[in-house]
Parts: sequence; structure tokens; C-alpha cells
Amino acid sequence: MSLFILWVLWVQIAPNIEMPLTYLPLQEGVTVYNQVAATVNRVLWLGHRAAWLAGLTGKWRMFAPVDRFNWRMEFVGIDAAGNEMVVRPAYPQRTFWERNLFDFRNQKLELNIYSNEPLRQAFARSFCRADTQKVRVDLLSRNILSPAEARAQGQSLSDEMRVNGRMGEFPCS
Repeated sequence: MSLFILWVLWVQIAPNIEMPLTYLPLQEGVTVYNQVAATVNRVLWLGHRAAWLAGLTGKWRMFAPVDRFNWRMEFVGIDAAGNEMVVRPAYPQRTFWERNLFDFRNQKLELNIYSNEPLRQAFARSFCRADTQKVRVDLLSRNILSPAEARAQGQSLSDEMRVNGRMGEFPCS
């Protein structure tokens, strides 16, 4: 069997193996074990990395739709009087096919700024207008229904979108 075939088989198997070897405190005779553990962990990492680069793991999601079915972000502009108005990004008009099959830019943008406050602040500031004093970012979500409720209602999510948390309030100046 060629080395290439062995490597391809390893790349298929490696993402499913979660058994890194732990290192032992340095004592007499333990250094050999730690060297073996380091080598095994390196080989496991190489297999995981090769599978990730080849798109063979569930973590490689570049061209796939985002698994974001029960939450979204809402950007609320607040003027000097305290009046609130929901603001939306001005994206160009898209076709049915782009909107439903090929283009997930809104979801991917929200997924990227979800855990990155400086990016969220920069994006929120893009909604600032002459009368807007600050922009608040809200996280909206819908509850996932229990299996019995879902069968009875014929859907898996509740109809009500509720504010699940505030993700920051950013001044426009």
C-alpha cells in the first residue's frame, strides 16, 4: 500500500479521534513518554489540520449556510430625544436565488461580529445619521419548542421574537 493511500485514510479517520495524550510532570524516565506524547499529538494535529483544509470536517463552513435559525441582531438608532428606530443595512436588491440559496452575507456578517466588540462597534457606527446620537445592538431570539409543542403547532420555533440581550450601545461621535 502506498504512503499516499495511508495518508488519505488517516485524514478521513483523524477528525473523529479525540484522544490527545497528556504530558506528565518531569521526573526520571518520564521525558521519553513526553516526547512520544508530543509526537502523537503532533500527528493527530496534522491529521485534523489536513482534514480541515480539505473540507472534510463539520467545522469548515465557508460556503455553507449559517446555522443560525433562531437568533438575529437588530440595530436600533437612538436620537437626542431618546426616540428609537430600527435601522437596517442598505444591501443591493438580490434575486430570489441569491437570497435563498447562494447569498448568506447578512448571517455570516452577524456571526462574525457576534463575538467581536470592536467590529460590532464599527458596524453599528455605520448606521449613524445626522439625527442619531447612538446605536444600540440587540440580540433577538425565538424559543425552540418542545417536540410535543412542535408537532401540535407544525413548526419547531415559537413565533415571538424577544430581546435576549443587549450587545452594546455605541455613540455616534
